Amino acid sequence: EVAAMGRKAVALQLDTGDTKSFDGFVTRLREALKSFGAERFDFLVNNAGTSHNKGLADTTEDGPAEQTSQRELKQVVLERLKELPEIQRKVLALYYGEDLHLREIAEVFGLTESRICQIHSQAIMAMRAYIQRFEAGVAGRPAGNRNT
Repeated sequence: EVAAMGRKAVALQLDTGDTKSFDGFVTRLREALKSFGAERFDFLVNNAGTSHNKGLADTTEDGPAEQTSQRELKQVVLERLKELPEIQRKVLALYYGEDLHLREIAEVFGLTESRICQIHSQAIMAMRAYIQRFEAGVAGRPAGNRNT
């Protein structure tokens, strides 16, 4: 189909979970570009059917157990964020999601920068404590069942 349209295409496989394969991929990509007489490509299509939506910097060679553990921890963090008081959620969202400085967040809420710093610290401490309980295997269980 691509050739019928007067275009050229190449399919190159890259396993982003295997960082040792990156050099070989770069070599194959350069060879493909050279065969087209090009120095760059016009379009990049990922049609592998699955995506983990990770950037290159976040790519690891973790095995299935580590990947499952990371997904589980991420889910726990997201669930715990929902349970934080609204002001703490908003401060974290503005600070980490919108990259606002504490001074700017204080202006949004009409509070002092010091108060926003306290709210941020309380949220972070609550998240840390919850994650530590989760890792110890007691988070999410009813209080009476924590010793079982």
